[in-house]
Amino acid sequence: MKVSPEHRIPIQVQHSDSSQQGQPIYMRFMKGKWQTWRVILHRLLFFVYFILPWLTWSEQPLLLMDLKQARFYILGSTFGTQDLFLVACFFIFAALLLLYVTMRYGRIWCGFLCPQTMWTFLFILCEHIFEGSRHQRMTLNRQPWSWRKVKIKVNKHLAWLFIAMITSLTFIAYFVPVRELVTDVFFMQLSFSTSMSLLLIMAATYINAGWMREKVCQHLCPYSRFQSVMFDASTSVVMYQEQQGEPRITHGRNSRSGKEEGMSQGGCIDCKLCVQVCPAGIDIRDGLQYECIQCGACIDACAHVMRKQRSDLRLITYQASNKYAFIQDRVLRFKHSFYGILCLLSCIALCVYIVLRPTTFVEVARDRKQLWHINAEGYIENSYNLKISNTSQCAQTYIIDMRTLRPYRLDKSSLYVPAGEVRYHTIHISIAEHESRNPISFIDLLVTGVDCTKDEVVKKISFLSQ
Repeated sequence: MKVSPEHRIPIQVQHSDSSQQGQPIYMRFMKGKWQTWRVILHRLLFFVYFILPWLTWSEQPLLLMDLKQARFYILGSTFGTQDLFLVACFFIFAALLLLYVTMRYGRIWCGFLCPQTMWTFLFILCEHIFEGSRHQRMTLNRQPWSWRKVKIKVNKHLAWLFIAMITSLTFIAYFVPVRELVTDVFFMQLSFSTSMSLLLIMAATYINAGWMREKVCQHLCPYSRFQSVMFDASTSVVMYQEQQGEPRITHGRNSRSGKEEGMSQGGCIDCKLCVQVCPAGIDIRDGLQYECIQCGACIDACAHVMRKQRSDLRLITYQASNKYAFIQDRVLRFKHSFYGILCLLSCIALCVYIVLRPTTFVEVARDRKQLWHINAEGYIENSYNLKISNTSQCAQTYIIDMRTLRPYRLDKSSLYVPAGEVRYHTIHISIAEHESRNPISFIDLLVTGVDCTKDEVVKKISFLSQ
C-alpha cells in the first residue's frame, strides 16, 4: 500500500565533518538511560551467544546445525532436510517482524540488537581500556611512534584478535559439536574446511568491528538504504527538536549571543557532545540521516548537558515526527494493522507446523543393483533400503510390516532408532512365481512406532516381477 508523501520522513543524505574529511571517529562513552539499556541487552545477548553451544536438552545439543549429517537440533527437537518448509516460514516471519518493528520503532534493531553494533561497541570498549578516553586516544594517535605507543597498540590488537578468535570458535560450534571442536583445536586436528572457516570468520570479525565499523552500516548493509521506504510520520526516530534548540548559544571570541542579534536564544549550547558520542560520527542536529543507527547515545549526551545547565529541555528525543499521525490517519492505521496481522499469522503458522509436524520420517528406495531376482526358495524377490528418522525426544522401536495381504511375504522386523537419530534397514519382499499376475504391483508398507509417540507411517512401494 502506498503512503502519501506527507506521511514519509525525509532521509537527509548528509555526513558529519569527520566523515566528509575521511577522518577516524573517536567515540566518547556516555552514561544514560538509553546506554544502560543497550549495555544490558548486549551483555544478555553475548551471554546467550557464547553459552548456547554448551547447553544440552535430553542428551542432545540445545542448538546445533549439523551440516554434515543434514540435521538441525533445536530445543530438543531434530529437524532434517524434510523440514525446509520450516526454514521458509521462519525467514518470512523474521522479515515481516523486522518490517513491522521498523515501521513502529525505526532502526531499533541496528542500535540495540545488530551483531555488527554489538561487536563494534565491544571493540571500542577495548580501545577505551587500553588507550584511554576519547581525548587520550586522539592525543596518542597524534604522537610520534615510541615504545609506549607500540606496546599500547599491540596490546589492543591482541585483545581484538582474542575476541575475534573466541567469536569465531563459538560460531563454528553452532555447526560442529562444541566438545568435539574444542578437542580438535586443543590437539590441532581440525579439518581443512573447519580451519578455513575459523580463520575467515575471525578475520571478518576483526576487520568489521575493529577497522570498518560504521562503514559496514553505511556502505555494505542495505538496510540503511531502504529504511526510508518503511518510515512514516508515526515511526519513532531519534530527532533534534529544532524549535527548542535554535538559535544555538555559541561561545568564542568572534561569536555573538542571541541577545546582541536581537533574537531569542535556543537551548542548544553547541557543545558538540552529541557528535562525540555518536558511533557513526554524524550530527543529529542536521536532521535524520541514514547513517544514524538510533543507539540513543546523543539523547543521553544532550540530557547530561541539560542537567548540568539545570534545564528541563529535551532537545534530542526518540519519538514520532507526528505524535497523532497514527490516530488521525486511516491509511497509517490500516498499514500498521495489515503488517501486524501478517506477522502474527506467520508466527502462528510457524508454531502450528512445529507442534503438528510428524516425528517419524520414512524414505524407501529400491535396491538399484538388482530390481528383482529369484531367491534360494524359488520366489520372486525385491529388496528395499529404508531410512527412518526419529525426530522425537525419546528413543523409538519401529515395527516394519505390510498392510497388503497375501500372496506377498515379508518377515516382520523391528528397528531401534535413538532420539534424534537416523537408521538404515534393508527389507526383502517376495512372492511365489505362479502367484505373480502383474509385472508391476503396489504394496502398502507400514512402519509403526511402539514406544512414546506411537507414530504410524504408510509408504506405497512398487513390486516388480518382470
